[in-house]
Formats: sequence, C-alpha cells, structure tokens
Amino acid sequence: MIALALASRVLAASPEACTVLVADAGSGAAVSSAAVTSRAARAATGVAGIALVPCLAGDTLLVRRVGFREATVVVPPGGAARAGDTLRVALRAVASPLPAVVTRGERTSSDAGRQAASRSVAAAREAGVGTTAALLATLPYVAVRGARGEATLSVRGSRAEQVAVTLDGLALNDAASGRADASDIPLAALGRVEVRPGTDGVTSGGGAVGGVVALSSGDGSLLSVRAGSLGVRDVEGASTLSVGTGRVRLGASWRESVNDFAFTNVDGASGSDSTERRVNNDERRVAVFAGGAWPSAQFTVIASHAERGLVGPMNVRIYDADRGATSRAAARLSVAMGNWTAALGVRAQVLAYRSPPAPALDFEAATASPDLELSGDAGEVALRLGAGLDAASATGMDLPRRARAHAAAERGWRWGAARLVAGVRLDAIERAGAVPSASLAVEGTGAIVPFVRISQAFRAPTLYDLWFASPQRLTTRALVPERVTYDAEVGLRAARGGMTVGAAAFAREVRDAIVWFPGNFTWSPSNAGLEHVRGVEGGAAASGAWYTASAWGSVTESTLDAGGLVLQVPYVPRTSGGASLALRWGGVGVTAAVQGLGRRSYTAAPAAASTELPPVLLSDLALLWRGTFAGHSLLVTTAVTNLGDVRWESVRRYPAVGRAWSVALTIAP
Repeated sequence: MIALALASRVLAASPEACTVLVADAGSGAAVSSAAVTSRAARAATGVAGIALVPCLAGDTLLVRRVGFREATVVVPPGGAARAGDTLRVALRAVASPLPAVVTRGERTSSDAGRQAASRSVAAAREAGVGTTAALLATLPYVAVRGARGEATLSVRGSRAEQVAVTLDGLALNDAASGRADASDIPLAALGRVEVRPGTDGVTSGGGAVGGVVALSSGDGSLLSVRAGSLGVRDVEGASTLSVGTGRVRLGASWRESVNDFAFTNVDGASGSDSTERRVNNDERRVAVFAGGAWPSAQFTVIASHAERGLVGPMNVRIYDADRGATSRAAARLSVAMGNWTAALGVRAQVLAYRSPPAPALDFEAATASPDLELSGDAGEVALRLGAGLDAASATGMDLPRRARAHAAAERGWRWGAARLVAGVRLDAIERAGAVPSASLAVEGTGAIVPFVRISQAFRAPTLYDLWFASPQRLTTRALVPERVTYDAEVGLRAARGGMTVGAAAFAREVRDAIVWFPGNFTWSPSNAGLEHVRGVEGGAAASGAWYTASAWGSVTESTLDAGGLVLQVPYVPRTSGGASLALRWGGVGVTAAVQGLGRRSYTAAPAAASTELPPVLLSDLALLWRGTFAGHSLLVTTAVTNLGDVRWESVRRYPAVGRAWSVALTIAP
C-alpha cells in the first residue's frame, strides 16, 4: 500500500506517466524486475511489482519477464488524464498453455482443476513461525514428518517420495531417496509457499504423485534473530540490491538447538513407563542463498550444511553417539530467448554417517543431478523439452549413472464459460524405460468455480531403492516404475468479498507402488501391487480489516492391495484438519492455531488398533508487536507451540517435542 501511495504521488506530479502493476497470474504475488515498454520509454517493476512509464492514449505497453509469457496492455482513451487508473497485468508462467491476460483470477496450467492453498512468509512470521518446516506444517492438506531433525512432506495420503518440492521451479528432491528435506531451507530465503494437491505428472514430471509443494524466493531486506527453549538460537538475514534493471538478493542463516526435551519412555526394558531426557538430539545448521531477476534472466542459488545427532528410538541407546552431516547445494539459471526460456539447474548433496563405537559402520554417499529444460510456445501449444542425469557414489559401492529426458505439450481452450487445459508428456529414464502421462482439467469462471481434473504420473525407483538397500549391496533390485493409472478430482471453489471456500473429492490408483517391507535380511523395497487413495477435503478463509481466519479438514483412506492383503499406507491419518485465527489492533496482535491428526498406521499392515498411533490435537499461540525505530520496521513475536504439552509421536517411538516457546525480532527497512 505504501508503494501504491508513492506511485500515486509521482503520478500526480507527472501527468504523462502510467502506473503498471504486474502480478503472477497463478498466485497474485507481485512480479519484480519485469520490463514495461511504451513507445516513449522503458521501466522496470520494483519489489511491489509497480512501474511508472510515460504513455499516451492508445499506447500498447509490452510487459516482459524471464519465466513468464510476455503480455500487452492498451492505455485507455484519455491517456495520461486517465492514468490514475492503475493498469494491472497478470503474467502467466512461460509453460502455461493460455495467453497472458490483463485481468486477474486466471489459473495456471499447474493449478487448474485443483484445490490449491498458499501462505506468505510475512504472515507466518507474524504467527510466530521461525522455520520453513514449521511454515509448511501450517499449510492445509500437508503433513510434515521427521524423526531425526529432518522434515519430509506428505500430501493427500502420499508417501514423502511422492511429493515434488520446488524452489523457483528448481526441483529439490534428491536422486538418492526421492525426498526433499525442507528443514535445511532458510525461512529468510522464501517469500511464499504453495501446495497443489493431486498428481501433476505433465507439468512437474516424475515424482509428483501426491502433489507439488512450490516454494518462491522472497524479496526485500531483513534481519531476524530468534531464541527459545531447548537451546534454540537462530539468526538469518537478507539484503536486496538494485543491479541495472533487475534486483539481486543475498542472504544467510545460522541455527542451532540442543533439543534435550523430557519424554515418557513407554517401551523401556523395565516394562514400566519412565521419564527420560533426549540425548544426542542436537543440531546445527548454516545456509547461504542468492537470487537475482532481470527482464531476461533469473538465477537462484542455495547451499546448506547440517550436523545433527542421530538419536535412536526412545528405547534404543546404541545410537547415542552416532552423528550425521548433510551438505546440499542447488542452483538454477533461466534465460529468456523471445517466447522461449532455457533453464539450467543442478542439485547435489553429500551425506556422512559416523558411529564412534562402531567405525566399521561409517558411511558416506553423494548424489548430483544436472538438468536442462527449454520451455516456450509453438502457436497455441506450450512445449517443454528437457534432459538430465543422476549420478551417485557411496562407500564401498560403484554406482552407475542414470540419464533422463522428457517432452511435454499443453494447450488451453475457452469453451463458453469454461476453461479446458490438456497436456501430454513422455519421460524416458535409463534402465526404467519410457513412460507416458496425460492430464485434462476443466473449470468454470466467475465467483463460483466448479472444476474437474484427471491426470497421470509415474515415479521411477530411486537410487536408494535400486542400490543402497539391495541385499548385501550386490545386485540391483528388480523394480519397475510405479504408475499413477488415474488421479481424479472434482470440486468447487467460491469467493465473495473477503471470504473464500472450497471443497474437493479425489481418488487415486497407483500400480506397482514401490513400498519397503521387512525381510529376512533387512528392509527392502518391492512393487507392492495397487495403491488406492480416496478422500474428501475442504477449507474456508475469511479476512477483514482486523482479523484473518481459516479452517480446513480432510478424510483420507490410503491402502495397498498386495497379494490379496489390504494394507494401510504408513503414517497417513484417516482424518486431519486445522484452524487459525489472527486478530490485529494497530501494532499488536494475537494468533491462535490448532491442528489435529487422526489415527494412523505406523507400518504397512492390515488395519488394526494395535498398529496405529493415537489421534492428537495440537495448539499454538503467538503474540506480536509492530513498531518503528530509526526508520526501520520492527516485528517482535512471542510464540508457544504445543500449548497443551501433548506427548505424541510423528514417527513411532520417536517422541516429538512437547511445549516449547520462542521469542523473535525481525527488522526490515
């Protein structure tokens, strides 16, 4: 709002200027560093997505930004005299199959026919959220799970390796496990997170079986410090600089915690419950990140290193001295070439396991995955062509490389008041063969939007599936890619004033699901037959001048049909939901949130109370104060998580933290 007010003042003093506001057509977020060109001059949008450019009546303004399709907007009659009416331009991602338009509300190909949800980092900080993992846990339809400090995601009854996680379009899932660990991503690096439930094989490729969690880089400068119980200390910051017609953002974070919380050991050798304290559960993390955007180029870089104690289950003490270290790096460069964009990305990680009592068990593994993709338009069709390589090495193992390639095409149509988006994709993976995928989404327009979607996807065996856990590590597991035969969804979205509601019913069938089962020698993966997921979900949100409220809920049944047995997919709650309420009075506010998880099986077994974790209800509370000092904006938050000090386990026999508190100070220009 401040940026718009400043723009209005400049506009009043310069009657020949037009105010252009550029936003992402999918999320509605402002798009910075977009070039706006008129017959007289050229300007670039700032952090608020606003550009002031000289214009005349009837001028056609051209708006361009790497990663988006160019758009045009015509200055209305009256020219500068009417320029007080901000011209709004919604840029669509370059791979989106419909032309860019100048009205908001259009949905991109990746979220058409879906029940998507998003949250800004700024709003999360006001609610006392201090980490990316904690932020993702507040998203509807997303479950965050971890046992030893990691944070993996589940969407709509999926396993962690069935969720694609991206940062500015860069895939973060590693080639070894197929999972993405959100715990190593600094909160200061992000501006927004979004979840798109449902199979997205055509747009996001292999691995997007359950859905996509899309992270977007932040903008602006800030410094944040946080301290809390269990030895939590956290410092992170970022600075944004103008470089030519673009912007560059640099940042870093450092975090450590002891995590020596008390827990009740319900499975001790004595046979009776006892109160103990977690040991070897500490962690230290450091990360650096950088990003830059110009009208014709964009880059993203992030690197992190984490060291943690590899604590065992509550009744196993032989891991009390074991340590683990993980180093990760990812980078992506996109360059616009007319209506085409070339993107080069690379992901790499190094894992180290150390067991001082048993050095023979020490282990190291490394993976690297470069990717190249071209995306653009051929008439009415949006095309993507790409290739990549997965390489890995591990202690005592000689692992082969695996090449990948894909080609995808999408197109959109208007049919009366309906919008259709159809797509096809072919993936070829070395030693896994070629796998086709298709999708079709239809949705209405207006304040009430019915939608329906059906899509396919696949997931190739990971390197861990094939090699790291093979019996005696001698041969490759005989695994084939798991295949989403169909993922269907039907639902309704509606918006009026400051309120939105949505609901959807969904069903998914996965053939040859890759699942790990216990064996005579060790746990090992196999193609388990059919995986069925059925469910309904819904949510509502409302906002006003002094409040923001939201609520959501879902019912999901996720089973495996393996050899005539019907098994429960581990750690998928049958029911889940949450609600939050934020109140603001001037510079102070309070946020309360609750989240519930129903009963969930902890192993792949027939449904039985003896193999299920009990339901849990968690509550959080945060207070905030906003002010200014020496021209800087200050945000102070005090938060208490797990207010009821509930003793629970996200992974069986790995106790979760009870009640915890934190205090944070965020300073911004």
